[in-house]
Amino acid sequence: MTAKAAAREQIAVQRYIFLFWASKLLALSPASGHPSASPSGLATPDANARLWRTITAILDGTIRKR
Repeated sequence: MTAKAAAREQIAVQRYIFLFWASKLLALSPASGHPSASPSGLATPDANARLWRTITAILDGTIRKR
């Protein structure tokens, strides 16, 4: 496997790990109806919207290293 292919594979794995944890955070939102959701509102609708925009941007490859 070339270095370029290994880097692509590593990025793909990191994206899936990020999506997994992001979905867990969203499940904690009171709006999710999940039994373990935080009544204090750990994740607000605005935070959820920002999170999904970030996820979409990452998957689209629009976020660059700064």
